Amino acid sequence: MANPILIVANAGRGETPIPSEALLKPGDELNIHNSEDASQRPAKCIAVAPAGVPVEYAIADQTGVARPLMITKPKHREPIYVLEWEGRQFMVTHAKIRKGMDRAEKAGLNK
Repeated sequence: MANPILIVANAGRGETPIPSEALLKPGDELNIHNSEDASQRPAKCIAVAPAGVPVEYAIADQTGVARPLMITKPKHREPIYVLEWEGRQFMVTHAKIRKGMDRAEKAGLNK
């Protein structure tokens, strides 16, 4: 008997929890300071991936779409934030977000 072909459209749906130590949650907005022209532009937090969880799963679970079939191997040991800025998505570490928030606090930019 020949092996049947298995066709899978997606990897299903899941639930990726937001870590308790997260500084941002999906939907939060923050201003990104561009050091080249000293401008500030808004960015939106799309997802927060806990340590050891594939970023692609966190994005899919926290935006309500099916998980992708292909993922990257999770190597991060701290939460990763997925930010959308000017139509592009960026992954930022917890340490960089904390550093930026501390600098904004010292400069009196936090509301």
